[in-house]
Amino acid sequence: MSCPILSRVDKIVEIVRTTESDRIEPYVEKLREVICRNCRMEDENGHCPLREHGDCALDDYFALVVNIVEEELTAAGLLGATCA
Repeated sequence: MSCPILSRVDKIVEIVRTTESDRIEPYVEKLREVICRNCRMEDENGHCPLREHGDCALDDYFALVVNIVEEELTAAGLLGATCA
Protein backbone atom coordinates (compact mmCIF):
# COMPACT_ATOMS: atom_id res chain seq x y z
CA MET A 1 0.00 0.00 0.00
CA SER A 2 1.40 3.42 -0.91
CA CYS A 3 1.62 6.34 1.50
CA PRO A 4 -1.80 8.03 1.62
CA ILE A 5 -0.16 11.44 1.97
CA LEU A 6 2.18 11.16 -1.00
CA SER A 7 -0.31 9.39 -3.24
CA ARG A 8 -2.90 12.14 -2.70
CA VAL A 9 -0.69 15.21 -2.44
CA ASP A 10 -2.42 17.01 -5.33
CA LYS A 11 -5.82 16.65 -3.67
CA ILE A 12 -4.41 17.68 -0.29
CA VAL A 13 -2.89 20.84 -1.77
CA GLU A 14 -6.21 21.66 -3.45
CA ILE A 15 -8.08 21.18 -0.16
CA VAL A 16 -5.70 23.53 1.62
CA ARG A 17 -5.73 26.07 -1.23
CA THR A 18 -9.53 26.24 -1.31
CA THR A 19 -10.28 26.10 2.43
CA GLU A 20 -9.81 29.13 4.63
CA SER A 21 -10.11 28.73 8.38
CA ASP A 22 -8.12 29.13 11.56
CA ARG A 23 -9.61 25.82 12.74
CA ILE A 24 -8.75 22.35 11.42
CA GLU A 25 -12.34 21.10 11.32
CA PRO A 26 -13.25 22.62 7.92
CA TYR A 27 -10.12 21.06 6.42
CA VAL A 28 -10.97 17.67 7.93
CA GLU A 29 -14.51 17.95 6.57
CA LYS A 30 -13.09 18.51 3.08
CA LEU A 31 -10.64 15.65 3.61
CA ARG A 32 -13.55 13.32 4.35
CA GLU A 33 -15.53 14.57 1.32
CA VAL A 34 -12.73 14.58 -1.24
CA ILE A 35 -10.29 11.87 -0.21
CA CYS A 36 -11.80 9.55 2.40
CA ARG A 37 -15.07 9.11 0.53
CA ASN A 38 -13.10 7.68 -2.41
CA CYS A 39 -10.75 5.52 -0.34
CA ARG A 40 -11.28 1.77 -0.57
CA MET A 41 -10.91 1.49 3.22
CA GLU A 42 -13.96 3.64 4.01
CA ASP A 43 -17.32 1.87 3.92
CA GLU A 44 -20.62 3.24 2.63
CA ASN A 45 -21.43 4.62 6.11
CA GLY A 46 -18.21 6.63 6.30
CA HIS A 47 -16.48 4.28 8.72
CA CYS A 48 -12.81 3.54 8.20
CA PRO A 49 -11.09 0.88 10.29
CA LEU A 50 -7.68 2.45 9.65
CA ARG A 51 -8.83 5.88 10.80
CA GLU A 52 -10.76 4.48 13.77
CA HIS A 53 -7.69 2.58 15.00
CA GLY A 54 -5.25 5.44 14.41
CA ASP A 55 -3.57 3.64 11.51
CA CYS A 56 -4.21 6.16 8.69
CA ALA A 57 -1.14 8.35 8.22
CA LEU A 58 -3.15 10.96 6.35
CA ASP A 59 -5.64 11.28 9.17
CA ASP A 60 -3.00 11.09 11.89
CA TYR A 61 -0.79 13.80 10.39
CA PHE A 62 -3.38 15.88 8.55
CA ALA A 63 -3.15 18.96 10.81
CA LEU A 64 0.63 19.02 10.41
CA VAL A 65 0.33 18.51 6.64
CA VAL A 66 -2.17 21.39 6.40
CA ASN A 67 0.24 23.70 8.25
CA ILE A 68 3.16 22.74 6.02
CA VAL A 69 1.17 23.14 2.81
CA GLU A 70 -0.20 26.52 3.96
CA GLU A 71 3.33 27.73 4.74
CA GLU A 72 4.63 26.63 1.35
CA LEU A 73 1.67 28.10 -0.56
CA THR A 74 2.03 31.37 1.33
CA ALA A 75 5.77 31.50 0.65
CA ALA A 76 5.08 30.91 -3.04
CA GLY A 77 2.46 33.70 -3.05
CA LEU A 78 -0.34 31.25 -3.82
CA LEU A 79 -2.21 31.68 -0.54
CA GLY A 80 -3.18 34.83 1.33
CA ALA A 81 -1.29 35.63 4.50
CA THR A 82 -4.57 35.80 6.46
CA CYS A 83 -5.03 32.03 6.53
CA ALA A 84 -3.99 30.08 9.62
